[in-house]
Amino acid sequence: MNKEAEETLANIQLQNQQMQVVMMQKQALEIQAREIENALSEIEKLKSEDIFKTIGPIVVKTDKKTIKKDLSDEKEDIDVKLKAMEKHEKALREKMQENQKKFQNLLSEGE
Repeated sequence: MNKEAEETLANIQLQNQQMQVVMMQKQALEIQAREIENALSEIEKLKSEDIFKTIGPIVVKTDKKTIKKDLSDEKEDIDVKLKAMEKHEKALREKMQENQKKFQNLLSEGE
């Protein structure tokens, strides 16, 4: 295998590792988004306006309106991050495909 083929293969392996990291981060964000959606759904079912939330090691009293706004804002932030992750994932996928084609061409030229 020539030097260019080795470098291309190394790039493919690096991009594969990056893809795994991106996918894990994306999955974690998706889980957070679902948890927030579930929390917002449960808040809607509550009759009381008072809600308690944990902040680190303490529990504080708040109201439905405030917690709904906080959770909605957090969900929006997560959605923005997810879109960025999806763009990054797509770009990585395209670059990997380019490098795989390049690698295959380099291998067939070397035969």
